[in-house]
Amino acid sequence: MSGRFTRYAVLALVSSVVAVVVACGGDDDDTGPDASSPTVAQTSASAAVTATPQPTTPIDPATGLPITFPGEFLVYQPASVKRASDYGDRFVIQWESTDALDAVAAFYEDALSTEPWTTDELSNDGGPTRILFTGPGYSGEIGIARITDDVTTVLLNLQVEG
Repeated sequence: MSGRFTRYAVLALVSSVVAVVVACGGDDDDTGPDASSPTVAQTSASAAVTATPQPTTPIDPATGLPITFPGEFLVYQPASVKRASDYGDRFVIQWESTDALDAVAAFYEDALSTEPWTTDELSNDGGPTRILFTGPGYSGEIGIARITDDVTTVLLNLQVEG
């Protein structure tokens, strides 16, 4: 696979996850949209067909993560959480760092290939990085990309197994 294609594929993945997070999130506190908002009112009739799960767990103000987020999953520092949701059987987290893409990617490549985590697939050719991984009761995917000149974005989809 060419480097340019890989970059576009990871950028598409990151864009897709951002779109899902934005569509599912709403407010920064992830309590979901107000029931009186036009979006909810207009779509309530078709909710049975197109229902999107809403976050179910409060956010820890100290970390910006759902209070049920597994402590064994390492979060790159320094980074700030931009969106965080717990859907019961999966977590969707987006955070940003001003550190270089290479530094953030190297951290996750190392962390997710060290016990208790296992890297199942790694795509990194010096640009955006995509890692598929498994761990103790979890499987997931993480995308790391430099979206702007000064911000590296990390998107995590962590699935609870079992």
